[in-house]
Amino acid sequence: MHVFADLHTHTRFSHGKGTVEENVKAAAELGLEQVAITDHGPASWFTVGIRDFGILREIRNQAKRCARKYRIEVLVGLEANVIDPHGHIDVPPFIAAELDLLLVGLHLHIIPRRTLGALQLLFPHYLARFTGFGRAWSREHNTKALIAAVENNDVDIVTHPGLSLSIDTGALAMVCAREGVALEINTSHLQSNPEFIMTGKEAGAAFAICSDAHSPSRVGDFARGIKHAQTAGLSVSQIINAR
Repeated sequence: MHVFADLHTHTRFSHGKGTVEENVKAAAELGLEQVAITDHGPASWFTVGIRDFGILREIRNQAKRCARKYRIEVLVGLEANVIDPHGHIDVPPFIAAELDLLLVGLHLHIIPRRTLGALQLLFPHYLARFTGFGRAWSREHNTKALIAAVENNDVDIVTHPGLSLSIDTGALAMVCAREGVALEINTSHLQSNPEFIMTGKEAGAAFAICSDAHSPSRVGDFARGIKHAQTAGLSVSQIINAR
């Protein structure tokens, strides 16, 4: 199994440690054919997300220059945040239409557009976490929000599903299979285990093995993801960035 593209990396434009060029150079040195710069959307806390969408122009300019310099395809995307229980994200459609890749994830550390939305999205999680009550309710709530995001936006990949906010992987995977959206096998987080992959596989979902690199040294680090994919019995035809 050969993974030819890293479709989820971060730079200093959000809370990564490297520059666009450093990520691209690392990918090129590994012989990758593609690398995506996918910094966090603006609803992430403080310095975690991009400040505004104008930054995308600078990222794209750097990406074009690095693509020529290192002879590798550089994609420009964002890792959007789900910001309410109805599946709204912090990347509007007119911005998403300009991206090469739209990733969407459920994150705890977000600044929602409305306080009520934050309470509705995050309260069930914190109730379950700190009191032990409502775990099933929280899981259902999270799953519905992520499914709504997939159904209502032109999403390419759902990042680290179930990492911070528990979800029903099977229910999400069925919708992703129908919508043509890949589930991420994230090599930075323990959430992407063989059991998670097998559940998604049974529902017919496709997958993407990604590093979620926050430093250039981790770009293209696919080993654990490949191992878990093989353990779960995935074929390369079920992985969008492998052959």
